[in-house]
Amino acid sequence: MWNKEILMDFKLTYIFILILGLFACSTNKESNWEKDGKEVTIYIQNAMPHCGGMAPDPEIDYPIMDPYIGCTLSVHLANDDGARGEKVGEILTNHEGKAKISLKKGMYQLWKPSKFDSFSEFMDKESPVKSSNYAYRDEACFQEWYDRPDFELEVTAKPEFSFSYQNRCFTGAHPCMIYSGPYPP
Repeated sequence: MWNKEILMDFKLTYIFILILGLFACSTNKESNWEKDGKEVTIYIQNAMPHCGGMAPDPEIDYPIMDPYIGCTLSVHLANDDGARGEKVGEILTNHEGKAKISLKKGMYQLWKPSKFDSFSEFMDKESPVKSSNYAYRDEACFQEWYDRPDFELEVTAKPEFSFSYQNRCFTGAHPCMIYSGPYPP
């Protein structure tokens, strides 16, 4: 019936087609996430320094990294000129300071929602403290803060990103606020 050579050729052809098919499927997976996006995990933390008072515990490394719970950030494509690009989504961090979003390969920026208000509304929202212990830098400081994204990331094969707001004593992560009051003993 079947000649041994014909069966051998048939087996080799079958194995070749099978290997080619598996290779095509594995290559397709890589290009799909670039086209369709992939789930990315973003961690946002608050870096809290020691701000006086009792001597710091030598067993605690400062700054203390706390999860930023309930942090809302707008996710935008990054433009080559650094300007705000097209909005692709929004994240809200959970109790671990973690949020997930599906993103395609590329450069992205994370922005506080208040940076999409008018500049004067932004200044009003970000300078609420009226006290003799606090002052604010000039309008140029607010303008620079307003124009700069909070964080930037490049999505490649890496699925996790970690960022932190660097807090200062008594003013938090506010770059334009100055504390001039008394310090703890």
